[in-house]
Amino acid sequence: MFKSQKDFAWDAKSIALLLSNNSSITSLDIHDLHANEYRNLLEKAICKSVTLEHLELNNCKGLKNLLKPFVGNARDSPPNTSVKRLCIGIGERQDLDNQFELICEIIRWNKTLTSLTISNVGLLPKLLTSMPKLRYPEMSVKTRDMEMFLATLKENTTLRQICFKKFEFEEIVQKMFLDLLEENIILEKIDLSETNFKSGGYDILVNEALERNRVKRILLVAEIDMISPKFARVFICGPPRIGMSPKKSIFLPN
Repeated sequence: MFKSQKDFAWDAKSIALLLSNNSSITSLDIHDLHANEYRNLLEKAICKSVTLEHLELNNCKGLKNLLKPFVGNARDSPPNTSVKRLCIGIGERQDLDNQFELICEIIRWNKTLTSLTISNVGLLPKLLTSMPKLRYPEMSVKTRDMEMFLATLKENTTLRQICFKKFEFEEIVQKMFLDLLEENIILEKIDLSETNFKSGGYDILVNEALERNRVKRILLVAEIDMISPKFARVFICGPPRIGMSPKKSIFLPN
Protein backbone atom coordinates (compact mmCIF):
# COMPACT_ATOMS: atom_id res chain seq x y z
CA MET A 1 0.00 0.00 0.00
CA PHE A 2 1.24 3.47 -0.87
CA LYS A 3 0.17 6.51 1.16
CA SER A 4 1.12 10.10 0.58
CA GLN A 5 3.84 11.85 2.55
CA LYS A 6 4.78 15.52 2.58
CA ASP A 7 6.10 15.45 -0.95
CA PHE A 8 3.16 14.22 -3.01
CA ALA A 9 5.02 14.50 -6.32
CA TRP A 10 7.78 12.14 -5.16
CA ASP A 11 5.16 9.54 -4.25
CA ALA A 12 3.72 9.53 -7.76
CA LYS A 13 7.17 9.34 -9.28
CA SER A 14 8.38 6.56 -6.98
CA ILE A 15 5.31 4.40 -7.63
CA ALA A 16 5.68 4.90 -11.38
CA LEU A 17 9.35 3.88 -11.30
CA LEU A 18 8.61 0.90 -9.07
CA LEU A 19 5.85 -0.30 -11.37
CA SER A 20 7.99 0.20 -14.46
CA ASN A 21 11.04 -1.61 -13.09
CA ASN A 22 9.41 -4.46 -11.20
CA SER A 23 7.79 -7.20 -13.25
CA SER A 24 6.38 -9.11 -10.27
CA ILE A 25 3.87 -6.53 -8.92
CA THR A 26 0.32 -7.87 -9.21
CA SER A 27 -1.51 -5.61 -6.74
CA LEU A 28 -1.36 -1.90 -5.86
CA ASP A 29 -3.37 -0.08 -3.19
CA ILE A 30 -2.77 3.67 -3.53
CA HIS A 31 -4.19 6.10 -0.95
CA ASP A 32 -4.28 9.91 -0.76
CA LEU A 33 -1.98 10.44 -3.70
CA HIS A 34 -1.47 13.80 -5.40
CA ALA A 35 -0.32 12.89 -8.89
CA ASN A 36 0.37 16.49 -10.08
CA GLU A 37 3.42 16.91 -12.32
CA TYR A 38 4.29 13.22 -12.37
CA ARG A 39 0.80 12.07 -13.28
CA ASN A 40 1.77 11.35 -16.90
CA LEU A 41 4.67 9.19 -15.74
CA LEU A 42 2.40 7.16 -13.49
CA GLU A 43 -0.29 6.97 -16.15
CA LYS A 44 2.15 5.47 -18.67
CA ALA A 45 3.50 3.03 -16.08
CA ILE A 46 0.00 1.68 -15.43
CA CYS A 47 -0.66 1.49 -19.17
CA LYS A 48 2.44 -0.57 -19.83
CA SER A 49 2.20 -2.93 -16.86
CA VAL A 50 1.60 -6.53 -17.91
CA THR A 51 1.53 -8.07 -14.41
CA LEU A 52 -0.71 -5.71 -12.43
CA GLU A 53 -4.07 -7.41 -11.81
CA HIS A 54 -5.60 -5.51 -8.88
CA LEU A 55 -5.51 -1.71 -8.53
CA GLU A 56 -7.09 0.43 -5.81
CA LEU A 57 -7.15 4.23 -6.13
CA ASN A 58 -8.52 5.79 -2.95
CA ASN A 59 -8.96 9.55 -2.52
CA CYS A 60 -6.32 10.32 -5.15
CA LYS A 61 -5.95 13.77 -6.66
CA GLY A 62 -5.60 13.72 -10.41
CA LEU A 63 -7.88 10.67 -10.52
CA LYS A 64 -8.81 11.31 -14.13
CA ASN A 65 -5.23 10.72 -15.25
CA LEU A 66 -4.97 7.54 -13.20
CA LEU A 67 -8.09 6.15 -14.88
CA LYS A 68 -7.05 7.01 -18.43
CA PRO A 69 -4.85 3.88 -18.76
CA PHE A 70 -8.03 1.79 -18.87
CA VAL A 71 -9.35 3.59 -21.92
CA GLY A 72 -6.06 4.19 -23.67
CA ASN A 73 -4.95 6.72 -26.18
CA ALA A 74 -4.03 5.44 -29.62
CA ARG A 75 -1.59 8.28 -30.10
CA ASP A 76 0.34 7.71 -26.87
CA SER A 77 -0.21 4.15 -25.68
CA PRO A 78 -2.79 1.36 -25.78
CA PRO A 79 -4.98 0.67 -22.73
CA ASN A 80 -3.86 -1.53 -19.87
CA THR A 81 -4.82 -5.16 -20.49
CA SER A 82 -3.61 -6.81 -17.30
CA VAL A 83 -5.79 -5.31 -14.54
CA LYS A 84 -8.86 -7.42 -13.78
CA ARG A 85 -10.05 -5.73 -10.56
CA LEU A 86 -10.32 -1.94 -10.32
CA CYS A 87 -11.41 -0.16 -7.12
CA ILE A 88 -12.09 3.58 -7.21
CA GLY A 89 -12.41 5.42 -3.91
CA ILE A 90 -14.09 8.81 -4.27
CA GLY A 91 -12.98 11.32 -1.64
CA GLU A 92 -14.82 14.45 -2.75
CA ARG A 93 -18.19 15.22 -4.29
CA GLN A 94 -16.51 16.99 -7.18
CA ASP A 95 -14.57 13.85 -8.11
CA LEU A 96 -17.78 11.82 -8.16
CA ASP A 97 -19.52 14.25 -10.51
CA ASN A 98 -16.50 14.65 -12.80
CA GLN A 99 -15.44 11.03 -13.23
CA PHE A 100 -18.64 9.19 -14.12
CA GLU A 101 -18.35 9.86 -17.83
CA LEU A 102 -14.78 8.49 -17.84
CA ILE A 103 -15.88 5.45 -15.82
CA CYS A 104 -18.50 4.80 -18.50
CA GLU A 105 -15.82 5.04 -21.17
CA ILE A 106 -13.82 2.41 -19.29
CA ILE A 107 -16.83 0.08 -19.20
CA ARG A 108 -17.50 0.70 -22.89
CA TRP A 109 -13.99 0.10 -24.24
CA ASN A 110 -12.01 -1.96 -21.73
CA LYS A 111 -12.27 -5.69 -22.46
CA THR A 112 -10.21 -7.12 -19.59
CA LEU A 113 -11.77 -5.74 -16.39
CA THR A 114 -13.96 -8.30 -14.62
CA SER A 115 -14.60 -6.46 -11.33
CA LEU A 116 -15.33 -2.78 -10.64
CA THR A 117 -15.84 -1.20 -7.21
CA ILE A 118 -16.78 2.45 -6.61
CA SER A 119 -16.60 3.57 -2.98
CA ASN A 120 -17.23 6.75 -1.03
CA VAL A 121 -14.11 7.08 1.15
CA GLY A 122 -14.79 10.59 2.52
CA LEU A 123 -15.97 11.63 5.99
CA LEU A 124 -19.69 11.06 5.45
CA PRO A 125 -19.55 7.24 5.26
CA LYS A 126 -18.39 7.19 8.90
CA LEU A 127 -21.44 9.22 9.86
CA LEU A 128 -23.69 6.90 7.88
CA THR A 129 -22.28 3.88 9.74
CA SER A 130 -23.16 5.39 13.09
CA MET A 131 -26.51 6.88 12.02
CA PRO A 132 -27.83 4.65 9.22
CA LYS A 133 -31.32 6.16 9.17
CA LEU A 134 -30.13 9.63 8.18
CA ARG A 135 -29.92 10.67 4.55
CA TYR A 136 -27.01 12.63 3.14
CA PRO A 137 -27.59 14.31 -0.25
CA GLU A 138 -23.83 14.64 -0.65
CA MET A 139 -23.64 10.85 -0.88
CA SER A 140 -26.34 10.49 -3.54
CA VAL A 141 -25.24 9.53 -7.02
CA LYS A 142 -26.97 11.71 -9.61
CA THR A 143 -29.74 9.89 -11.45
CA ARG A 144 -28.50 10.99 -14.88
CA ASP A 145 -25.03 9.64 -14.08
CA MET A 146 -26.42 6.27 -13.00
CA GLU A 147 -28.66 6.15 -16.05
CA MET A 148 -25.59 6.58 -18.25
CA PHE A 149 -23.61 4.06 -16.18
CA LEU A 150 -26.28 1.34 -16.31
CA ALA A 151 -27.00 1.91 -20.01
CA THR A 152 -23.32 1.31 -20.73
CA LEU A 153 -23.34 -1.84 -18.58
CA LYS A 154 -26.12 -3.32 -20.71
CA GLU A 155 -23.68 -3.64 -23.60
CA ASN A 156 -20.70 -4.86 -21.56
CA THR A 157 -19.79 -8.56 -21.82
CA THR A 158 -16.67 -8.77 -19.65
CA LEU A 159 -17.54 -7.35 -16.22
CA ARG A 160 -18.68 -10.04 -13.79
CA GLN A 161 -18.93 -8.00 -10.58
CA ILE A 162 -19.82 -4.41 -9.71
CA CYS A 163 -19.94 -2.91 -6.24
CA PHE A 164 -21.04 0.44 -4.80
CA LYS A 165 -20.13 1.30 -1.21
CA LYS A 166 -21.41 4.09 1.03
CA PHE A 167 -23.69 5.73 -1.54
CA GLU A 168 -27.38 6.52 -1.79
CA PHE A 169 -29.58 6.10 -4.87
CA GLU A 170 -32.96 7.49 -5.80
CA GLU A 171 -35.70 4.86 -6.05
CA ILE A 172 -35.85 5.21 -9.83
CA VAL A 173 -32.17 4.19 -9.98
CA GLN A 174 -32.90 1.11 -7.88
CA LYS A 175 -35.47 0.07 -10.47
CA MET A 176 -32.89 0.68 -13.21
CA PHE A 177 -30.70 -2.05 -11.75
CA LEU A 178 -33.55 -4.52 -12.29
CA ASP A 179 -33.93 -3.35 -15.90
CA LEU A 180 -30.20 -3.85 -16.39
CA LEU A 181 -30.42 -7.50 -15.35
CA GLU A 182 -33.16 -8.09 -17.92
CA GLU A 183 -30.61 -7.44 -20.67
CA ASN A 184 -27.22 -8.28 -19.14
CA ILE A 185 -27.08 -11.90 -17.97
CA ILE A 186 -23.28 -11.92 -17.76
CA LEU A 187 -23.10 -10.09 -14.41
CA GLU A 188 -22.65 -12.58 -11.59
CA LYS A 189 -22.62 -10.25 -8.59
CA ILE A 190 -23.92 -6.77 -7.77
CA ASP A 191 -22.90 -5.71 -4.28
CA LEU A 192 -25.11 -2.91 -2.97
CA SER A 193 -25.07 -4.03 0.65
CA GLU A 194 -23.56 -0.76 1.90
CA THR A 195 -26.11 1.48 0.19
CA ASN A 196 -29.74 2.40 0.82
CA PHE A 197 -30.99 -0.49 -1.36
CA LYS A 198 -32.16 -2.44 1.68
CA SER A 199 -34.62 0.29 2.62
CA GLY A 200 -36.92 -0.58 -0.29
CA GLY A 201 -36.20 -4.28 -0.49
CA TYR A 202 -34.53 -3.84 -3.86
CA ASP A 203 -31.48 -5.77 -2.68
CA ILE A 204 -33.64 -8.91 -2.51
CA LEU A 205 -35.08 -8.28 -5.98
CA VAL A 206 -31.60 -7.77 -7.45
CA ASN A 207 -30.33 -11.00 -5.89
CA GLU A 208 -33.34 -12.88 -7.25
CA ALA A 209 -32.66 -11.47 -10.73
CA LEU A 210 -29.01 -12.51 -10.48
CA GLU A 211 -30.05 -16.05 -9.55
CA ARG A 212 -32.42 -16.23 -12.54
CA ASN A 213 -29.59 -15.10 -14.81
CA ARG A 214 -27.27 -17.73 -13.32
CA VAL A 215 -29.80 -20.40 -14.34
CA LYS A 216 -30.09 -18.82 -17.80
CA ARG A 217 -26.32 -19.06 -18.26
CA ILE A 218 -26.34 -22.72 -17.28
CA LEU A 219 -29.17 -23.49 -19.70
CA LEU A 220 -27.47 -21.52 -22.47
CA VAL A 221 -24.23 -23.48 -22.06
CA ALA A 222 -26.20 -26.74 -22.01
CA GLU A 223 -28.05 -25.77 -25.18
CA ILE A 224 -24.81 -24.94 -26.99
CA ASP A 225 -23.32 -28.21 -25.78
CA MET A 226 -26.31 -30.17 -27.12
CA ILE A 227 -26.15 -28.72 -30.61
CA SER A 228 -22.37 -29.08 -30.92
CA PRO A 229 -21.45 -32.00 -33.22
CA LYS A 230 -19.95 -35.01 -31.48
CA PHE A 231 -19.65 -37.38 -34.45
CA ALA A 232 -18.96 -36.90 -38.14
CA ARG A 233 -18.49 -39.16 -41.14
CA VAL A 234 -15.82 -38.08 -43.60
CA PHE A 235 -15.39 -39.33 -47.15
CA ILE A 236 -11.83 -39.19 -48.44
CA CYS A 237 -11.86 -38.41 -52.14
CA GLY A 238 -9.71 -36.99 -54.83
CA PRO A 239 -6.83 -38.50 -56.78
CA PRO A 240 -5.39 -41.02 -56.67
CA ARG A 241 -8.32 -42.79 -54.89
CA ILE A 242 -11.38 -41.44 -56.60
CA GLY A 243 -14.27 -43.89 -56.27
CA MET A 244 -12.56 -46.32 -53.93
CA SER A 245 -12.01 -44.47 -50.66
CA PRO A 246 -13.39 -46.20 -47.55
CA LYS A 247 -15.62 -44.29 -45.15
CA LYS A 248 -13.83 -42.81 -42.17
CA SER A 249 -15.59 -42.19 -38.85
CA ILE A 250 -14.20 -39.49 -36.62
CA PHE A 251 -15.23 -38.54 -33.09
CA LEU A 252 -15.00 -34.82 -32.47
CA PRO A 253 -13.67 -33.73 -29.06
CA ASN A 254 -15.86 -31.58 -26.82
